[in-house]
Amino acid sequence: MDRSHFNQLETKYGQHASWTIWRPDDLEDTAVIRENLGDLKTSVVMVALNISGAISSPWQNFHSRDHARKLMYAFNQSPYRGSYITDLIKDHVESSSERLRQQLLTGQLGLTSHLETFYEEMKDLGANDHTLFILFGGRVTKMFSTYVARTYPNQISCPHYSMYGKGYTDAEWVEKVWSILESRSRTMAPNCDAPQFFASAKMSAALVNLRTRSSASRSH
Repeated sequence: MDRSHFNQLETKYGQHASWTIWRPDDLEDTAVIRENLGDLKTSVVMVALNISGAISSPWQNFHSRDHARKLMYAFNQSPYRGSYITDLIKDHVESSSERLRQQLLTGQLGLTSHLETFYEEMKDLGANDHTLFILFGGRVTKMFSTYVARTYPNQISCPHYSMYGKGYTDAEWVEKVWSILESRSRTMAPNCDAPQFFASAKMSAALVNLRTRSSASRSH
């Protein structure tokens, strides 16, 4: 990605979105994104539902100390490193997806303006009907399928990184997501621009280490 396009996106969406690149020893350090512009891609877009807390600086979304580590384990060394990642609903802090659903049902939160913002964001990004969208969680998958999929038909639904963490280790979530992406990316439409997802030897070795750490933490 050229720096001019990156700067434009940062100015407009830096408080809402990010890229799937992390510094392993400091998940909150987003300078690593600007240092790796050559790794950024718009052929893959990952979508969650909404933020659960305030964003303090550009590209800080998905780069906090909570569940961001799972995203890092899954994608930082993968073929989807450098993908764009954003929320379908912007500027609405709500940690409970059930409360958010109720707000949408009662009209307390209007969906139309958020969808318009999302479409504008994708246009600015350069996404098109060849782009692959990875959707985290059942609620965002349902909303995307209902309102967005006619424009962006290539989509893969994955378990949400926070909900799947209840009773599962980080390694189990990563392994589940990799399995889904490996299987589904092999059968995507021929016009999909996203690279095929596969777990390299380096990724597999990292997963073994993550399993070991997860097992050790469960035993204490």
